[in-house]
Amino acid sequence: MDDPLSSRNLVSLCEVRAQLHFDEKLFSFLDRDGNVYDSITYGQLYTRACAIGAMLQSMGQQGRPLVLWYSHDRHFVEAFYGAILGSAIPMPMTKPRGGSWIQLESAIVASGARVVLTVSSMAAHFPAKLRVQHNLRIECTDVVGLAHASEWVRPDIYPEDTAFIQYTSGSTSKPKGVTITHANIMHNVALVRRCLALTSRDVGVSWLPFFHDMGLINHVIQPLYSKIHNYHMAPLHFAAKPSRWLDAIMRYRGTISGGPNFAYELCLTKIPDAARFNLSSWRIAYCGSERVSGDTMTAFQESFSCAGFSSRAFFPCYGLAEATLFVCGTHCCRSISLPSGTESYVRVGELQKDSSIVVVEPISEHRIQADRVVGEIWMKSPSVAPGYYQDEDQTGSTFERTCAAGNGYLRTGDLGFTHDGGLYFVSRLKNLMKVRGRSFFAEDIETHVARVGAPIGIKRCVAFSIERNSGEAMIILMEGDENINSNAAIATVRSSMCDTFDLDPYAIKIAPKNSLPLTTSGKLQRSICRNQFIEGLYD
Repeated sequence: MDDPLSSRNLVSLCEVRAQLHFDEKLFSFLDRDGNVYDSITYGQLYTRACAIGAMLQSMGQQGRPLVLWYSHDRHFVEAFYGAILGSAIPMPMTKPRGGSWIQLESAIVASGARVVLTVSSMAAHFPAKLRVQHNLRIECTDVVGLAHASEWVRPDIYPEDTAFIQYTSGSTSKPKGVTITHANIMHNVALVRRCLALTSRDVGVSWLPFFHDMGLINHVIQPLYSKIHNYHMAPLHFAAKPSRWLDAIMRYRGTISGGPNFAYELCLTKIPDAARFNLSSWRIAYCGSERVSGDTMTAFQESFSCAGFSSRAFFPCYGLAEATLFVCGTHCCRSISLPSGTESYVRVGELQKDSSIVVVEPISEHRIQADRVVGEIWMKSPSVAPGYYQDEDQTGSTFERTCAAGNGYLRTGDLGFTHDGGLYFVSRLKNLMKVRGRSFFAEDIETHVARVGAPIGIKRCVAFSIERNSGEAMIILMEGDENINSNAAIATVRSSMCDTFDLDPYAIKIAPKNSLPLTTSGKLQRSICRNQFIEGLYD
């Protein structure tokens, strides 16, 4: 009965774990100094979730979407599993960045949600105008009494039932909510457990946001599934001082932790005293969500090898919200270049003989069999969601597609290639720029500019194209430190672009420090940068 594989849905998984490990700790929460200020056991989580689930059932929320709006603490995990046990459909959302509520409001409109779960201290900060305009009911889960747990009625859950909705990070005013079923999530966490060889002896450490698929699935659901004690720190605490992440791994002997490539870059730029850490326990340092840089992995390993970090710990991986989270990964940290290119790309997964990952020519949708030829990554798996919530048009153009390899494929919108039995991620299809008849990937340009610009004070950059009468024109925006010589930096980058890519960008601009917009998961928002440039913000 202890085998979670016998649990076909999240409700039964919660029950099994509570029955067998009631008093064992599941999650611990760290303050800014890395001290545990709160913990929750399997039994406490189950009891709280039952009480919240019973409240939602009394409200008639079964099968209905509702917003989770919480800080990074135990109240979120209680509400998430409470919604699951109440057979409601939770939608984890973030607090607004920069005072704009447009992304949360857009998700509310798109989903038709009429209930927001939060805590008393945050409820007063939810805009009254938004609440009234969309007829929202605000419910505070921190005041739900445990006595309600006895009123919970176990729902009948089927594998194809929706477990939760995860909204893809980005800037669109019409967000895409991926419908994740119980079958999707149970398959994906089993896949991750197998690929990472997870056991109950592992210890998770995470700063990743709960509303992002990597943080939610790897560090809120996977610990319950694989019986892993997980330590959580607030994302803002990591961003303000990245050494807190490595301190937590050292202090609590973390074995599983990771994040996007930028997290490792932050450690390299913000931590000068690598030797003070002991990272010998860190056996899986996964890296995904955005393109993985071989330069970053090499630099990180060289910098932190003195702290006991092993290069064998790196685990580049590939995934996307439409496939629940994880598609593939590898311990083989190999980088190769395309025959006609200068940039190298990291291997992010292994292709099995019966692989459901193929590379397809995006326009003709013909399968590409040759090695090191870039095309769109298509894949199929039981982890692939049935579609976008209440969006038939987007669902039809993305899911259940047919190509020469067969039917039932998800077209990922990602570009990549295969080589020697492995998958290599190159770029998002939307980040492909065609300038003067030649193709350029935004990530390639950004990687090159970052490499050239680091010694002269460039901290971050973004590349995109705009339409001109003569065709597409490339734009490069760069953030510099306070002492940067803007004219010299622009001249250096322009000269390097001409030498390396035989291309003179249409415009290279210096943006104020920390001004380039990011998604809630830390990725540059190229579409907003493009719009701001067109509007003359950088003139």
